[in-house]
Amino acid sequence: MLSRFPLEILEYILHKLSLKTLVLCTSVCKQWKSIIADPVFISNHIGHTCLLRQWRKIGEEFQFQESYSLLLDNNRFDLVTTFEYPLSDRCNHPTFSQLVGTCNGLVCLYNLGLDFIIWNPTIRKYFLLPVRRLANLSYYGFGFDSRNNDFKVVGLAGNPGYEVAVFSLATRCWKIFTGSRIPSFMLKELLFEKGNSMFKDGLLHWAVMTNKTHENFVLTFDLAEETFGEIMLPECLRARENIVSVLGGGNLLTVIHSASSAYTMYKEDFHIWIMKEYGIVESWTKVYTGFARKLSKPLGFSKRGEVLLHCQRTGKIIAVDEGKKPRKDVEIIVNGEYASLSYHIESLFLLDKSTRDGDIISY
Repeated sequence: MLSRFPLEILEYILHKLSLKTLVLCTSVCKQWKSIIADPVFISNHIGHTCLLRQWRKIGEEFQFQESYSLLLDNNRFDLVTTFEYPLSDRCNHPTFSQLVGTCNGLVCLYNLGLDFIIWNPTIRKYFLLPVRRLANLSYYGFGFDSRNNDFKVVGLAGNPGYEVAVFSLATRCWKIFTGSRIPSFMLKELLFEKGNSMFKDGLLHWAVMTNKTHENFVLTFDLAEETFGEIMLPECLRARENIVSVLGGGNLLTVIHSASSAYTMYKEDFHIWIMKEYGIVESWTKVYTGFARKLSKPLGFSKRGEVLLHCQRTGKIIAVDEGKKPRKDVEIIVNGEYASLSYHIESLFLLDKSTRDGDIISY
């Protein structure tokens, strides 16, 4: 009976189903599995949400309990579902992972005990990257190379010695760049997590310093060309004494400026700047100032352009408009001491990846 359906009608029906239902449908027959696992079908079947990550200390240093929730990207950020940390059964004790980035439904995490994983929480699969050690002071980023249909993790190791490592999910190998292909830059202390990056239009972005003048600027990396570029910051942010970090999660290139890294512990004023026209230095605009007395930390932007803040005093995430007025219908309860919020697109990526030596794991 199923085989009598015209292929185009069957594909139309499958496109209307939720991602969880589609995963179940892969077990119906070979034809359905072939349609659902097709890369074109996977690329076209996505849903927009936000991924809330929260964690709290439960014991000694670097022992944490973390959880993940999926929220609708609507006016109230309604809860869709929750996820367990995928590596909890592989760790000898509760450990701490850092968010490198999210892209097209995949989440890249750096775990202090197990290095990197690429995880699709919707279909409950993850991939363990081959071990690659960089310098202790390292920046990382995660994004999608649309030209080659490939996800990539990029690591920057600065002073002393320059090294850039690029991992390709398609080849499952690290590629190392050294020498003249790498611009001269210095890394400062990490302000948020291992990521501190933004992925936009095929490019990764980090805030770094020039090696000679010690001025802050935004370093870019083209995932398809595997080449570097530079974007200047507003003149008032370039001096080395300014602490500048890229803030991901929005549609516009965004940086946070603070007088010291203490604001990561909710103890310092901060300022948020956006680049309204990409690549145009004169379009940098300060859109928000947060004050230390309110004990808040910026997490990103809502779809409506509001600043999302985690308020440590109340344990809630609130949405604040440009007039600095919190929206009363948005109060996301955070159960941990710390939180991060990332735009997340539910997808079927990793469903079509074959398993080699057990490196793609279902749980």
